[in-house]
Amino acid sequence: MAPAGDATGDLVTALVESVPQQHFLPPLARILLAVLALAGLAIAAGTPISRRLHRHRAVAALAAGGWLAVIAGVAIGPGGLDLVDDGIVAAVRPLVIVALGWVGLIVGLQARRRLLAAVPSVAWRWTSLDAAASILAGLLVAAALLWAIDRREPLPLGGAILAASVLVAANLGWAPETRSLRVELSDRTRRVAVLASAAAGLSSIAAVILSGVVALPLDAGGAVEVGLIAPRTLLLVATALVAGIGTRFLLGQVERSSPQMLVVLVGLVCLVAGIADATGISPLLSGLLAGAVLANLPGAPLRNLEDVIRRGEHAGAILLQATAGTLLDVRLGGAILVVAVVLAASRATTKPPIMRRVLVGAGEELPSRTPLRLAGIRQAPIAVAIAVAAVLADDSFASRATLTAVVLAGLLSSLLPPLRSWWLRRRDGADRLVGAAA
Repeated sequence: MAPAGDATGDLVTALVESVPQQHFLPPLARILLAVLALAGLAIAAGTPISRRLHRHRAVAALAAGGWLAVIAGVAIGPGGLDLVDDGIVAAVRPLVIVALGWVGLIVGLQARRRLLAAVPSVAWRWTSLDAAASILAGLLVAAALLWAIDRREPLPLGGAILAASVLVAANLGWAPETRSLRVELSDRTRRVAVLASAAAGLSSIAAVILSGVVALPLDAGGAVEVGLIAPRTLLLVATALVAGIGTRFLLGQVERSSPQMLVVLVGLVCLVAGIADATGISPLLSGLLAGAVLANLPGAPLRNLEDVIRRGEHAGAILLQATAGTLLDVRLGGAILVVAVVLAASRATTKPPIMRRVLVGAGEELPSRTPLRLAGIRQAPIAVAIAVAAVLADDSFASRATLTAVVLAGLLSSLLPPLRSWWLRRRDGADRLVGAAA
């Protein structure tokens, strides 16, 4: 057996050789600088200075949506310092696949029967109405984006279906986090915040399932092969059952050791995400199904899983968001910005009225000026993961343009609530001055 040092050296050599050489920095230096940049971002996020900055609404909105990591990815990508290009992205692809599987696992663990049964009917109604409006708006925006893409490059049917499904899935739901909105706490706002988080969780499950199921019949060349649906579905279910049951047994053996539980969960994610990626299945969907199986097995040791999962959640999120930043493609120019603005505007015009209608029907009226009314505007972080998964499945101009539209729309939608709050405060201040002068 080769020594561990030789194996590590071989891995580093393979990684370096996979990176294109036409650059002013050596490949290893570029890899190290990119890793240091991402690690520095993760460390900086927990510093006292960062926490003070988060008191500002715009900074808090960017941090809550993960957009600071996306911006960092743009900075180190081809459009910035050029530390990360397609060669390095290909070299770290296995890590991105694992991160996608980890996100899918987190979403799937929310699909417990008891938890879903405890969700109030108003949250189900809210999710259903939002899904109907989101699908309609997403399809209209997708049609505009696909028209712009097809004018530049021929678009195969599979690529068009994949891009449309990503835009629709990204438009479902909203960010479940409400602290960055600086909501004044009361019994009523607490209840609505819980409802918003519950409905956002349901929408995340629906978004992952939608994007993953639509991708089942698509092959690597962008063609639609209906015959792939049955074998991929069987493999998906079988992998989730076997991995879930095996993980349940192993977690039962190490339930009192959080580090060992983390190792077991990482092994589960590596298995299901690796098999999914090798067979053309979405790692997000595979991770979700495995998480749902694990969550619903009788006697599953889920008591400590939340703390264990939180240990890897931040690192995985930063990796996915930074990867999204490096994959952006703005070759459509102004058209891609128009699509992003329309997508963000559709969220701002449809989701708050749906929220008001559902809450009024449930007897949960909110004050007219509370920022919580704008919670549905912000795009859910799962949208970026879905768009990244689409690029890994079909790295084409269409998938990268779709990712770019999703990222820009998410950034705009994250900034809309704090900007609107600032505008309302400024208008109220102007009204008071006018009243005082009169």
